[in-house]
Amino acid sequence: MKIIVKENYKEMAASCADFICAYINKNPGRLLCFAAGDTPLAILKKLIEMQETGRVNLSSVYYAGLDEWEGLGYEDKGSCMQVMQDNFYGPAKIESERLRVFDGKADAEAETSAVLDFIKDKGGIGLAMLGIGMNGHIGFNEPGTLPDFEGGRVVLSDNSLNVGQKYFDKAQDLKYGVTLGIKTLVAAEKVMLVASGEKKADIIARSLSASNEPALPASYLADHPDYHVFLDKSARA
Repeated sequence: MKIIVKENYKEMAASCADFICAYINKNPGRLLCFAAGDTPLAILKKLIEMQETGRVNLSSVYYAGLDEWEGLGYEDKGSCMQVMQDNFYGPAKIESERLRVFDGKADAEAETSAVLDFIKDKGGIGLAMLGIGMNGHIGFNEPGTLPDFEGGRVVLSDNSLNVGQKYFDKAQDLKYGVTLGIKTLVAAEKVMLVASGEKKADIIARSLSASNEPALPASYLADHPDYHVFLDKSARA
């Protein structure tokens, strides 16, 4: 595990973008998996800026979605598909054949099979950039998730449901999600965990001091051979 702490969110995002840029440039043709959410947004924006200045070709790699709220699609503000399409895939001009994301309005089992098949066809995940929830979830791998979970439909925790409402422009009555599982994520060649803000300091501290605890899904990453944790100072308090 390598922990990288930057002075503030802006510097942390730039460091993450540099890391991803270097990986893409060295590994064209690999598959990447990015979390949606607030923390990755500045990282994604920076990557697009890097492409515009010729530092990276974001279309030289492939992308798989991490998760989605069941019942939501692109037309729903706050869905993972909407966030990633509007903030990354679209501005970066990623062609549709280079990505496979979850459609929350389609059958969860069929979507899981399709995304997992896409990942396997591309040789597995090369680089995963993950966030962390206030209860330690990664993707929609909620507390209690077992290490052999490859991916699929899950019952969302109250924490995820309550916090998730901030992304939507109207109240959403949600219960389920669909996600890549712990087994799929820890099989990635490289894993990044990104977190910002004082509110994440406690769960980060707990996650970094634990290992393979089902009650704390992020702890499954602790023993990954190429694990990089990017934080700003307030998240490392």
